[in-house]
Amino acid sequence: YKNYKNELNHYEKCSHFGGRFYARVPMGESRFDVCHRVYSTLPEIFADLKSHRVEHVVIVSHSVPLRAFQMMYLGGTPEWFEESKSPVHCSIKVINETYPKGHYIWPEKDQELSDDETLLFTDPDSQTTDTTQQMREGFIEEV
Repeated sequence: YKNYKNELNHYEKCSHFGGRFYARVPMGESRFDVCHRVYSTLPEIFADLKSHRVEHVVIVSHSVPLRAFQMMYLGGTPEWFEESKSPVHCSIKVINETYPKGHYIWPEKDQELSDDETLLFTDPDSQTTDTTQQMREGFIEEV
């Protein structure tokens, strides 16, 4: 990213002052953007479940959209998102009435990667702000 020094500096400032959840990586999306994109698909998923009487849904994606889906589906907060860890590659996680927060069935042990292992940009000094109310006012509605 040496070609995008200004953008990287902007990202680092946003991460430090506004939290990584809202900071856009250079030439990319913020985690908030990903959550908004995922949230916009939920009504379609629920409509398909109802109209086609689907019992099970399989979602295959990268770790950030998967965590975004879990956050939006379970009514989590940006703080939860920041504290959650990325799943191990090719892992399978079941979310149902028995395991509302999810349970890994492969690998057998619950394994997750730290953000340091999955993100290009880390800021150990960043502090998550209380953004729950901002998120709810911004775009979260009852599904």
